[in-house]
Amino acid sequence: MNEVTTKESLGIIYGMEDKPPLWQSAVTAAQHLMSMAISIGAPPLLICYHLQMPPEITIYLVNMSFFISGIGTF
Repeated sequence: MNEVTTKESLGIIYGMEDKPPLWQSAVTAAQHLMSMAISIGAPPLLICYHLQMPPEITIYLVNMSFFISGIGTF
């Protein structure tokens, strides 16, 4: 009754110990970094825009968002 699932039947390209090519890893890493930067930088930009804060405060809040994110990651 139960069918044995394989990598191919699940559509998985790489297994746990497989290593993708360098170019594919680099593109995936760049995509990850861009999505992190947008998700960290967008909230203070939107908040400052809607509260009509001066550019100095906006820059400060964006920088602090990245700084705190780095501390949290560490």
